[in-house]
Amino acid sequence: MHLSNLKSFVSVLKFYFLSVLSIAMTVVILSAPPLATAQGSQSETEIHIVLDIDWTLANPTTEKMAQADPSGIIRVDGEIYRISESAIDVLIALHEIPGAKISFFSGGSTERNEFLIKKVYEMVDKVVGSSKYRPHLILSKDQMRQVSDDPTLKFHERYKKDLAPFFDLNQTLLFDDVLGFTPKGQERNLIWTGKTYNDRIRFDLDYLEDPTQKSYKAPNFTEWQRDRQKLIRFLGIVLEAQERAHVNKISFVDAAQEVLILEALSIEASFDTIQRVSKEKRFNTFRCSAKFQ
Repeated sequence: MHLSNLKSFVSVLKFYFLSVLSIAMTVVILSAPPLATAQGSQSETEIHIVLDIDWTLANPTTEKMAQADPSGIIRVDGEIYRISESAIDVLIALHEIPGAKISFFSGGSTERNEFLIKKVYEMVDKVVGSSKYRPHLILSKDQMRQVSDDPTLKFHERYKKDLAPFFDLNQTLLFDDVLGFTPKGQERNLIWTGKTYNDRIRFDLDYLEDPTQKSYKAPNFTEWQRDRQKLIRFLGIVLEAQERAHVNKISFVDAAQEVLILEALSIEASFDTIQRVSKEKRFNTFRCSAKFQ
């Protein structure tokens, strides 16, 4: 990655933290292990990065919104979804992390989830120019743990995304738009997206939103932009947590908790670290300005 592009990426992260925390000058540290360590990644601890699908990787949208801008649109069984902002670039960057395995966990059906992810990775292949990146697991409602059959409860209160049967809990992070979707004892594994909103590819297209979904309408530009940059924020957390886990010899989850504390305290990173990452070109396929093709 060129330094100018990395600076632009960091500026986006700063905007995110400013809008969420309403305090000055914040950035997630985008550091990476030295190149020699990355090349010897076979000896590194395996980490698992699990992404939710609905409202995280992809957002349901309307026919009018899809027609206004068809970029990133996927149609499944009469439903329309748009891939989240920067999703393809973020997935590529996550796959390039030494020892990382990328999975997906959604309450949708197996058929729908697998079709959606297949379409997403077709976009990844087009950017990369090959099919070298593939998901580790695609988990669906059938793999969720039912904890209640009370029909008055919400879906995430009746079903839980239990990570334990599939992943090492000390080395796994789940990025999800629903707090409380993991069972008791796995709260630290879940990184919340923040509040999510209706798909709106441009801020001025609010008049095309479904009028029955007013409660999911972004109230202002800052919130709209924060939601659109949620995957970039998650990438920053993952990269910093991976570095901290490696340097401090702690678990990936413990390291992520440290990063969240720093985020909340608005700790700004040293630009020297940013320059080192750029020189090593650790994530040289990450394109901050990529467009859906």
